[in-house]
Amino acid sequence: MKGKGKRYPEEFKRQIVKEVEETGNASLVARRHDLV
Repeated sequence: MKGKGKRYPEEFKRQIVKEVEETGNASLVARRHDLV
């Protein structure tokens, strides 16, 4: 499945993980950043 989907910068991914850890709500963070 290589080559599928978008590529996100490492800094962006770290920010997403940080927000998920802070809120405990992955779906909220995903919607906030238009990832779904």
